[in-house]
Amino acid sequence: RMRDEYMHRMYVTVSVNLSHLASALMLELLDHGQSRVEKTRFRLQLYEAVKAAQALPDLHLHRSLRNPESYGDLPDGHCEALEQLVATAARMALLSEDESGYRFLPKLREEHHFDVVRLENLVEVYANEIMPLHRLRRALRQVVKGRERHDPRSIALARVDDEQIGLRFDRARFADERHQAINVLETATEPGEPYLLEGDGSRDTGVVLAHGFLASPAEMRGLARELNERGHTVYAVRLKGHGTSPWDLRERSYEDWLGSVTRGVRIVEGLCERVAVVGFSTGGSLALHLAGGGDASARVAGVCAVCVPVRFQHPHMRFVGLMHGANRLVRSLSSLDGVMPFTLNESENPHINYRHMPMRGLYELRRLVDAMLPRLDDVSCPVCLIQGTRDPVVVPDSVDTLHERLAGAGVAVSLHRVESERHGLIVGDVGDTRAIIADFIAGL
Repeated sequence: RMRDEYMHRMYVTVSVNLSHLASALMLELLDHGQSRVEKTRFRLQLYEAVKAAQALPDLHLHRSLRNPESYGDLPDGHCEALEQLVATAARMALLSEDESGYRFLPKLREEHHFDVVRLENLVEVYANEIMPLHRLRRALRQVVKGRERHDPRSIALARVDDEQIGLRFDRARFADERHQAINVLETATEPGEPYLLEGDGSRDTGVVLAHGFLASPAEMRGLARELNERGHTVYAVRLKGHGTSPWDLRERSYEDWLGSVTRGVRIVEGLCERVAVVGFSTGGSLALHLAGGGDASARVAGVCAVCVPVRFQHPHMRFVGLMHGANRLVRSLSSLDGVMPFTLNESENPHINYRHMPMRGLYELRRLVDAMLPRLDDVSCPVCLIQGTRDPVVVPDSVDTLHERLAGAGVAVSLHRVESERHGLIVGDVGDTRAIIADFIAGL
């Protein structure tokens, strides 16, 4: 008992990473008589092992297990850390890999002397490093014994948890002294967390809500509640870089934002038969981009896009590319953050939106519009377009461009013009915008 306690206390400081969990899981499967495992099953089991490790108190997790960007795609078949481990194990002749699975080879069970084991069996080395962590090993055994528990609902709820973990990780990353000078000037007081509102089961269509540039899921809360009261399951995504710090947004590309919406679709499809996506402004651009191609497009039953930009009212938007290039040049030649890394934002909703706009974010917004337009030709689901007549942010005839492209592609598209001088039609429910959205979704 003294020995076991000593070993546990010595090894409890090990930073547990994905390779530890994957290696221990391989040996656990061998102990249960499995010499081959399907890739899909193994990745789901490894994902469950990650979630089990996160739930254990006093466990030192490597930063890769505290950041869902490193492991979150395991259920979908991709994880760089796992692929590296498998490639190394294959070179060591510990396992073989085919299109559908992994086969554990006899060498994986052979004894190796201490001085050569790291060269001959890295899987055993990783597994041994967490062997004294008894609660973790028990959790791994439960993962193997409970192989039939990987139902879509459980995975969806685990993904919701990942989005919360990702928010905490991103906030901590941009909360140090270097970022505080801008962070303390921010005016947003509404919480930036993504949220799930489960329906009462009366509706088969779940809804993904995507907020606008500089905002957060708080922008969609009123709409989320109304849709939920109608029986819909609703998930409001947090676009990467939002709800944390303007510095975080400065590091993100529009592909990162698109990934956030894609993950939202995967969450809702695990809970509902059909998925509709409602996007405001930048969120609407992302919704249309998603519906026009990619892995998630076939799973989208309909899109409602509100105040989507094609052209912008502010004349300075035409110089964003030039300024972004100047910022990059200055950063590459000096220790400065650029000529003008941020510009001030005069928002309709300062309690929700960032006060500082990163120039990089505006550049990515332009990139998103340019990437969205060609994809409209490939949209096949019904689309509802809503636009304010005197929008101060988006040139109102942007909606005509969208309507023309979608109708020309044979899409069932409806167009609603709302008399308003505001951009934020959803926040203020201007012109019964929320009712228009809800009726469209009910029609799906």
